[in-house]
Amino acid sequence: MKLKIGFLVFILLLILLLVSCKVNDKIEIGFIATLTGTDSNIGIAMRDGLQLKIDEINADGGIGGKMLSLVIRDDKNDHDLIKKINQEFVDQGLLIIFGHELSSKVQAMTEATKDEQVILISPTLSTFEMSGLDDNFYRTITSNFDQGRGLGMDANAKYSNTLVIYDAKNETFAEGVYQGYSSVFSGKHESYAVTRSLTEVGQEICDIVKKGDYDSVLYILNPNDTMFMSQLLYKNKIRVQIFSSNWGMATNTLDRGGQAIEGAHFVSLLGDLENENYRIFRRNYFEKYNKEPEFAAIYAYESGILMYEALRTADNLTYQGIKDRLDHIGTVKGLLSDFTLDAYGDVSRSVFIAVVKEGKLIIE
Repeated sequence: MKLKIGFLVFILLLILLLVSCKVNDKIEIGFIATLTGTDSNIGIAMRDGLQLKIDEINADGGIGGKMLSLVIRDDKNDHDLIKKINQEFVDQGLLIIFGHELSSKVQAMTEATKDEQVILISPTLSTFEMSGLDDNFYRTITSNFDQGRGLGMDANAKYSNTLVIYDAKNETFAEGVYQGYSSVFSGKHESYAVTRSLTEVGQEICDIVKKGDYDSVLYILNPNDTMFMSQLLYKNKIRVQIFSSNWGMATNTLDRGGQAIEGAHFVSLLGDLENENYRIFRRNYFEKYNKEPEFAAIYAYESGILMYEALRTADNLTYQGIKDRLDHIGTVKGLLSDFTLDAYGDVSRSVFIAVVKEGKLIIE
């Protein structure tokens, strides 16, 4: 009888050991973004780009033999839900959380993770208010201020009176772009906050542009609203120069915009799309998802490269070990080009202006 009990105890301990080994065979990475609804295009693209990189890391043996597993949650663009999901990730012991794609989510993100030992990585959150802080936040996208500054320098060449049209729901992002634009633009500029659907206020904006004698507009809008407003101005025979933040560009923008966006200037964060690394990525992405990668997918993939380099070279896979490596990682070989992180986790990389010419986007 004692022999049987001893054998059963041995089997039980063996099972527990095997289960423990199985659990320790993977590293879970949190992912939170808006994946449903009208504002889901960036979140979906981010998820897909990051998942592709994680698949490649795992196919190459993972991190020291441990496979990476992406724990995906939809925040439904609800700030209370953002806080709840982040707290759940922390409670589960996850050391890295990806996502938080919009600048409007900064407050919810920081409130939920303040004083917690968790690394936050965002491919697309560009708000200037997160710059220069000694915190646990890292990104691969240049700040919204720098994007606006690039557009302002571009507009200075020919234009003198701009109406800035921005989405009030993403005011944190819009404010940084506007500040960057106005810091170098020598002409007049006024702003219009879109607080209701453009189907309701679009014609009002057209009337303001026409009566205000504006020669240019700056959109800080999502791709759908960027196209809608451009088409409405065109329909009203209002010909002004269009400038747009990178937020307004999607893979179908050129097809949907048509003549209404011919000559428009967009911030482009992509640069050289002809290099071999990008061609391989684009092919693999299309094979996996049967669609072209948007900028958010590209930047999420590059954020995956950043994560991989930090995990691969960290002294240990603890919060402090990973953070120390990220704080001193310096220059990383990216998909489009090399990029450099400073001691505050802010990235240094080029901002390009892309012009729509005969239905194609041309980098100036």
